[in-house]
Amino acid sequence: MKKLLAILLALTLLLSLGVTAFADTYEEGTTSIQEHTQTITVNAPALTWTLEIPADLEIEFGNTDLIEMGNLKISDVSWATLPANYFIYATMHLRNQLSNSTDSSTIAYDLSCRHHVPNPNAPGDEMISSQTSPWGDTPPAYYQSSTHFRWSVMYIQISEQSWQAAVPGEKYTGTINYSSQYGPWQ
Repeated sequence: MKKLLAILLALTLLLSLGVTAFADTYEEGTTSIQEHTQTITVNAPALTWTLEIPADLEIEFGNTDLIEMGNLKISDVSWATLPANYFIYATMHLRNQLSNSTDSSTIAYDLSCRHHVPNPNAPGDEMISSQTSPWGDTPPAYYQSSTHFRWSVMYIQISEQSWQAAVPGEKYTGTINYSSQYGPWQ
């Protein structure tokens, strides 16, 4: 039995020495090139973020003050820095008027914002614009990196002339639709 086991083990050893997996062969006096490919894969995680918008607001009839609506901010971004020239930015879609459900009368309003940006002279601090600026084409909130972003405090104001367009006893409402997207700066 021991002799049989010794012969089997010897045969197994001899057979295993004859095969070398994936070895290049080369014959003397020839130039033989063999190429092999290695694949490297990187799976980038998805980009996620939160768009913080102002809460619903009720304005007292006749108030002509500049009223703070709340913050518009992009936060909880899953990437610390985005690729060059790419941003997450917020947009707003609005009609700049409040309307009622009974007739076609409207109350116009103006939106403005006060921007907050990183302070390049004091990391961790923010610079706040000294005055509000009218809502325009520039996004009030964007994010490119933890040191290149902007968020805004949003304001609404209704003029005395706009209040005069209101019909007594009517309720006026309006909506502002906020959205955010990732892409090149437009």
